[in-house]
Amino acid sequence: MTRRTLPLVLVLLVLVACQGQGDGGQEASDTTGNVAPATTTRAPDAKVREGTQKYDDGTGGTANITVFRYRDAGLLPAYAASEWKREGKRTVGIEVRTCVTGKPAGLEDEVTVSWAPWSISDAAGGNYEAFSAQSDLLVVQPLYPQNDRPTPVGTCRRGWIAFDVGHNTRPTVIEYAPGIGNVLKWRIRR
Repeated sequence: MTRRTLPLVLVLLVLVACQGQGDGGQEASDTTGNVAPATTTRAPDAKVREGTQKYDDGTGGTANITVFRYRDAGLLPAYAASEWKREGKRTVGIEVRTCVTGKPAGLEDEVTVSWAPWSISDAAGGNYEAFSAQSDLLVVQPLYPQNDRPTPVGTCRRGWIAFDVGHNTRPTVIEYAPGIGNVLKWRIRR
């Protein structure tokens, strides 16, 4: 079997390997274009424009990628968040779903997804990559697969991806850029 990690790593969006909770089922694509507001007691989630977009790597690898929410706070328990604040940082996150609709010609195995292609940026030009390692501290669930998770055509992966940003950073754009195919962008609305 030939296994090629597809930078299309229809990675959505960013956190920990799916832990078997709703990560492997068939799921219909979201076409609403808006993201529901947060239902937490912390800062509300921001809305995201252009909810679902089509990804095409140019070789037959395709997916419908949805960004549901951007969360500006509340990814860490209070004790950890206060420690990060002392260091001048905080965590933010996005909830995403990738539904694989096609695989590249010649690829015998499933497509793989991960958080690697995801980043966020601010109006000042700052760019922030997804966490480089999974953390048991994250309080959002489920987490998006962090490492290359095999995903058969017709299957979706959904979960949260986390980012470190400066304490006063205000992200404005979410980007999916796997290195091949089209780059997808979502604007964060406040």
